[in-house]
This record gives sequence, C-alpha cells and structure tokens, in this order.
Amino acid sequence: MKQFFWVVFCLHVLMEAVVGLLVMFTPMQMAPGASADGLPFIINFGASGITIALMAAWFWPHRHNPAVLSITLGVFATFHTAQTAAGMLIASHGGGINVIVSHGAFAVCFWWLWLKRHALLPSASVHDNGEVEP
Repeated sequence: MKQFFWVVFCLHVLMEAVVGLLVMFTPMQMAPGASADGLPFIINFGASGITIALMAAWFWPHRHNPAVLSITLGVFATFHTAQTAAGMLIASHGGGINVIVSHGAFAVCFWWLWLKRHALLPSASVHDNGEVEP
C-alpha cells in the first residue's frame, strides 16, 4: 500500500507541476484554439495545478500525522474529482478526453488511498480520535 501511495503521489506531483507550468507560461501552445477572453482562465488553471503539486511540500514533513494525511488525501481526491467533472463538461463542447482520463485515474487512486489511509501510517496504535501511540 505504501509503495502504491508513493507511485501515485510522485506521479501526481510530476504531472501537476509540469502541466501547470506549461499551461501557465505557454497557454496559447497548450490551448491553441483559445480566445483572448479565455486566456486568464487557462492561466489560472495552470496556477491551480502548480498549487496542488506544491501542496506536497507542505504535506511531506507531517506525512505521519493521521489528520494531515487524511486531509491531504481528501484534498487531492476532491481536486481530481472536480477536474474530472470539468473535463466532462469540456469534452461535451468538443474538448479532448485526456483531462478525464488522467484526473479520473488520480481521483480513483486518491479516494482509494483515503479509504486505506491508516495502512499508510507507521506501525503504531491509531486511536479513533486520530492520535498515534508509537
């Protein structure tokens, strides 16, 4: 379970950071058919990708805290679920399905990890209130 977490986590950070930077700094190349009116939204989309990728840096020092782990996995799962829904709306207007596939896969993975989050903690006693005894 921990290996699966690290693979999904690293792929998430890599994809969101790279795509976020590309979308933010080269929006017309990433969305060549976009109008000038849509440009701010495209750039903001890139900024959200960079933000969700960098959230990993805030998470890392506290990764063994059950509450932080739960919140972080929940935020990642919710983000990717919302992006999947947005991708479906975009696809209904002629957009590609790459957003649906990539974010949908991450959404499923992060929801699964959220459900199994206690298996990601170090060997310890985890109480119902989230406190950990070494």
